[in-house]
Amino acid sequence: MPRLLRPPQEQSDIIPQDGPQYAPGKTETPLDLALKWLSDERNGRWLIILDGANENSLSVIHDFATSVERRNGTILVTTRHKKLAHKIAGNNRAVIEMEPMTVFDAVALLERKLGRTENNSWRGPHSTSDLVKSLGLSPLTICRAAAYIQFMPAPEDFRQLLDSEQEKIKLLEFEPSSPDGSVKTLDSILTIWRTSFDAVRSERSSAAELLSLMSFFDRRGIPKWFLELCRQNDLSLHQEAPSDYDITSDIETLLNHCLISSNGTKDIFSMHGLMQLAVKSCLYHYERDTIEHIFLKSLKDAFPRDIYSNWATCEELFAHAQVAAHYQPPGEHQLRDWTIVLYRAARFARAQGRYEVAMQLANQAANAPSYLGRKSIEWPVISSLIALLLMDQGLYDRAHVLLTHLADVCKDGANRTASMLNLACLHKLKGRWNEAEAILAEVTRDRRTKLGETHPRTLSSMANLASIARAQGRYQEAHSLLLRVFVGYSGSLGPDHPQTLASMNNLGSMYRLLGELDEAERYQKQAHESRKMIFGADHPETLASMNGLASTYRLQGRLDEAKALQEQTLEARKRILGPDHPSTLASMNNLALILNDQGKHGVASKLQSQVLDACKEKLGPEHPHTLTSMNNLALIWRNQDRKSLTRWTMQNCVEARRRVLGPEHPYTVSSARIADSWASEKEKMAGS
Repeated sequence: MPRLLRPPQEQSDIIPQDGPQYAPGKTETPLDLALKWLSDERNGRWLIILDGANENSLSVIHDFATSVERRNGTILVTTRHKKLAHKIAGNNRAVIEMEPMTVFDAVALLERKLGRTENNSWRGPHSTSDLVKSLGLSPLTICRAAAYIQFMPAPEDFRQLLDSEQEKIKLLEFEPSSPDGSVKTLDSILTIWRTSFDAVRSERSSAAELLSLMSFFDRRGIPKWFLELCRQNDLSLHQEAPSDYDITSDIETLLNHCLISSNGTKDIFSMHGLMQLAVKSCLYHYERDTIEHIFLKSLKDAFPRDIYSNWATCEELFAHAQVAAHYQPPGEHQLRDWTIVLYRAARFARAQGRYEVAMQLANQAANAPSYLGRKSIEWPVISSLIALLLMDQGLYDRAHVLLTHLADVCKDGANRTASMLNLACLHKLKGRWNEAEAILAEVTRDRRTKLGETHPRTLSSMANLASIARAQGRYQEAHSLLLRVFVGYSGSLGPDHPQTLASMNNLGSMYRLLGELDEAERYQKQAHESRKMIFGADHPETLASMNGLASTYRLQGRLDEAKALQEQTLEARKRILGPDHPSTLASMNNLALILNDQGKHGVASKLQSQVLDACKEKLGPEHPHTLTSMNNLALIWRNQDRKSLTRWTMQNCVEARRRVLGPEHPYTVSSARIADSWASEKEKMAGS
């Protein structure tokens, strides 16, 4: 077992207690005696750790290492500088890069430092695993956190280190007592890291500025291309050093000092969350305001308006937009950038089916300070988004109040039109087809007069009118409108535009309802193949085409093909959108219907029950999607001869649909007709 010698505070400290002691007047220095002792193999194996090496200590380390015989010992040098490590080691095999600890090892370290065991370790919603993850799985921060927790008045309440930025700053500034029992204190984490910051600033000031910028991002997934955009928006930087600006060199500097980490291709970066906080704490107020403004402006420029055509970019930037939500800049111009970022992020969260996150972001944007408020150009569109989110969650009454108010406030222009269209969508969801159609017809006439027959906005209104005709069973009229929309989009936007492909897919679905299954397959296949080529196999629009095509296969009796395609769609939607997204649940519903058609009633029943439970939890017990799932589950149970449960479930569905959609809604009428036929069947059986 090698002997561990602690780093010396004085030259005499390097001599082990059982070694030769230095006496004043002798010609040998303490270092000479230490070298002699270390070189004597009779003293056994030893290990010396030289911690925190830097450029200033390089010559001392070299002299010491070349002076001592190391046949029976090892010198371990730690440093935060990669290039320096290779200088000291002399070859790559002698350099070991320390990766973050595993969660298991990090928890074990924390609990050992806290004196905890498996029998009395902390458990609960804020477990030690959450804490070590927030500490970056770093031994330094974990050990300091353990000392800080023991210093807290109520150590069990360590959740403050998870939730409170002030508590995290206190941890960064905390100077624990030395473990050797002396009165000395150890340097704080902030002091240790500040040494690295200062070294970077001395070596390359632009790298230090880049580190400051990165501290305002989410700590993971920082794309290089977005950093370049931020630097282009930093006019002060270009004024100072336009000639030698090189972001790649700045990144290499930060990587060499182990202040950031990267993926294999060095185009995506990560940064310790506490280090981000430490960097920001070292900035002056005016520096923070400047960087925050650059970050928000760049995020506003980069976050796409068109979500579905730029899905991957939205995914890449969304976490950073969520971080931006915590910044509320003081100036009106910066605040407008901030509001736009939050609005676009909320739209993307809605597209992902993350309605609570979307609502939180949209409400933050809508509640911007009063000098923007309801007079700003953003307020109507943000309020419309909130109304759509209310509709998504089945909160129709609240959505109606907001949309009616918007229509009254926005007397003319695009905002009033958008509010009216959303109000028409709400009427459609509630089965108020006449009210919805009246609004859409008015908007379509107005757009046709002002914009022309083939303008994309006119075509969009016509597509909405077609959806009303389809819902009312006026299939020929709906088909005629959808065909005109498809031809119009093809001519004005081109055959591969997302709107054209959407209208092609809708036209295919219309052919399916008309019973023209070969035409339905042709249009839906073409839409799917084009979307796959343009957007990629896992894009939500591509998956929507797959879902519709699987339904067509089902009606064609090609159940095996339908099942395989629907299973593929379901798996992709779970992975891309999440298990509780409405589109994912729709695929589960369709798969259950296919399984039911195959006679696999037990599997279909289990899957449809999962859909119903998820809809109840995600959307509420009386959301229209929940009631559709309840209706389908009753139909599947009927095939299992569970008649009492079937009748009870369908009757509950009818009553709920009457409350939510109204007695005249086609879905209500359909469920009521089935429930009545089952009730009549029961009476006949009772009479016979």
